[in-house]
Amino acid sequence: MITDMKKHIILTLVITLISIHISAMPHYFTTFDMKSGLSNNYASSIIQDKYGMIWIGTRNGLNRYDGNSFKSYYSSNEERTLINSHVNALTLSPDDELYISTHQGLQRYDYENDIFVCLDYTRGLRVNNVLFDNKNNIWTIINGYSLVRYNIGTGLSITYQLKGEDITRIYITTKGRVWACSRKDIAYFDEESNTLLKYYGYYCHMGL
Repeated sequence: MITDMKKHIILTLVITLISIHISAMPHYFTTFDMKSGLSNNYASSIIQDKYGMIWIGTRNGLNRYDGNSFKSYYSSNEERTLINSHVNALTLSPDDELYISTHQGLQRYDYENDIFVCLDYTRGLRVNNVLFDNKNNIWTIINGYSLVRYNIGTGLSITYQLKGEDITRIYITTKGRVWACSRKDIAYFDEESNTLLKYYGYYCHMGL
């Protein structure tokens, strides 16, 4: 009993000393803005890719930071550039490909050629949210009210709606169940009926 108590006291002292040491260590922060090379000061999304690059989506351009400097991408008349400079979200696929949601479509970044490839079913449409399930599907919120399931293998896309309600967020569980929410309700995708089934009475504005 005494030995166990001594061990407990020693362990407590060690943890306390480590905590004191960590709290005493200096913390350094670096702020980036347009003066530092960022395309816009309003950042909508930030993500780190498989190469360690930091990608920052803004209201006016996409930025790639390599630890030293920024490279910015914008929409232009040239092919395979950003389809729109207003970036809503950045997402990594299960195989670590970078997808960019913009006000006029969803694009995949081609690392080898440094270009952007648009998914045709989203061309000209505002894409707000993108998630990947375990069945090779991309789930996207289009124009703020439609949920679209796109199969990467077949190229088939199917649109779902919540009877006129705006879909604000989607979420996929670790078991692969797809949930969607509007400003009033939560619904889940039912594989058997191929529809969204509501859970009535829930309020969901900030997300699931």
